[in-house]
Amino acid sequence: MTAVTAARARRLALESKVTAVLTMGPWRIVNVGRTHRTLPPWLRAVLEMVHRHCRGPGCDRPLAWTQAHHEHAWEHGGQTDLNATIPLCQAHHDLITTGRWHVTFDPDTGVCTWTGPDGHTIRTHRPP
Repeated sequence: MTAVTAARARRLALESKVTAVLTMGPWRIVNVGRTHRTLPPWLRAVLEMVHRHCRGPGCDRPLAWTQAHHEHAWEHGGQTDLNATIPLCQAHHDLITTGRWHVTFDPDTGVCTWTGPDGHTIRTHRPP
């Protein structure tokens, strides 16, 4: 083992990029903070295993046709967090981004709750 001088440690810290990674246990990565706006490919694969298709009400469009929606908007400080990311096709994503609908995901139950402009809610369950 080689000792590192304080000057070398400072230089390494300045030249390095640190990514905070939140895990559940040693193998389940669920959050990469704000270092990635979009899901990295390895995290997108996990999203596909969890959801299997668009989570919009009545929608079965395949994951390849979806965008990973941040439950808390990136531009408002949202993080790239698997437990707050919902795959949505363009039509369902537009309902959210235009402010007409709101969607939340409960990672414990797999249920997405959609709330319409009139307060009406629809729940979509995790695919079998």
